[in-house]
Formats: sequence, structure tokens, C-alpha cells
Amino acid sequence: PFYRCTVFSLYAEKNCPETGRELPTQRYGKKDKKVEDGAAKPGPYWSLMFEVAESKHKPVSDDVVEETIQGALNTKMISEEDEIVSVYYRRLYRGYPTPNLEREAALEKALPFLRSKDVWSRGR
Repeated sequence: PFYRCTVFSLYAEKNCPETGRELPTQRYGKKDKKVEDGAAKPGPYWSLMFEVAESKHKPVSDDVVEETIQGALNTKMISEEDEIVSVYYRRLYRGYPTPNLEREAALEKALPFLRSKDVWSRGR
């Protein structure tokens, strides 16, 4: 269900737990693979951030996290054996600007104002 995946841990070390931190496995990539030992173990760790778009034409199901993990398996971003130690889910109702027919008129007003405040648009 995602349109983009970012290896978030590559952006900054703080985007995942420190290597020496001990965390228990919550689950494996393969949903029905049982976690035998719930003991906390040290890393190394890495993190993925998935972005999912929603609209009235493309609603997102309540199982979006599970569907995203399955999509990561299907695209070979993770394997069935990969240990998942943490899942964070956040829904943003207005998380990304969507171009529309009124965009240019709005930009004609917004960009000069932003520039007067020394804020330069990066093109999104």
C-alpha cells in the first residue's frame, strides 16, 4: 500500500536504536513465525519509513501496518527472517501538499511573501 520507502536509519544514527541497546523481537517479517525467545538482544538495527497515500478514491484499511509489512516482504525490502523490534505508526491528515488547479494562483501570493521573510521554496 506504500508509494515510497526510505531507509530512515541512513539519514541519522538517532533514527534507530543504538547498536548496543537490547530490545526484544516483537515479530518476524513472516507474520506467523513464532518468536521463541522473547529475550532482549543487542543490534545492530536499521529502520525503514514507509509512506502511504490516502484519498476518498483510495482509502487505507485499518490493517495498513500489516499490509505494509507484507508489501515490504513482497518487494524484498525485508525477509521473512528479519526481526522487527519496533513499529511506529502515525497518520497525518495533511502530510503532503497535493498539486491542484489553484496551485499557481496560490504560489503567486505565497512565494513573494516567503521570499520577503528570507524563506526560499525548494520546489515542492
